[in-house]
Amino acid sequence: MLLCNISAETDQTPSTYAIKNVGACIILSLAFMIEVPGNIMVMLTIYRKLKNISATVLLIGNLALADFLILLSLPIWIYTVAVNKWIFGVVFLRNVGICYIFKFVCQCISHNLIEYREVFGCV
Repeated sequence: MLLCNISAETDQTPSTYAIKNVGACIILSLAFMIEVPGNIMVMLTIYRKLKNISATVLLIGNLALADFLILLSLPIWIYTVAVNKWIFGVVFLRNVGICYIFKFVCQCISHNLIEYREVFGCV
């Protein structure tokens, strides 16, 4: 996904492609508007209101933080889908890709630690 040419020619008519772009932009915008406040509420609940934080709750907070940081790049993707062209340059595209890979690895490790804690009762 990160190495593809977003501005490549398609064999679809412009009107059907524009309708798909509008639908994708609406879905991404709704996801952004719902997930950002949700992740902020999770982080605030965990880091400010709870006195006894277990390892599982801390790992869930780390997942919320990682998800929030990736959501900050979602407006860029919404703009890219809307105009059907990547205008931010190759270096920025590769840096965003590296951030997504890093987030994926962190999520996998956090999920594994949560499962390890639940199954074996340690960590």
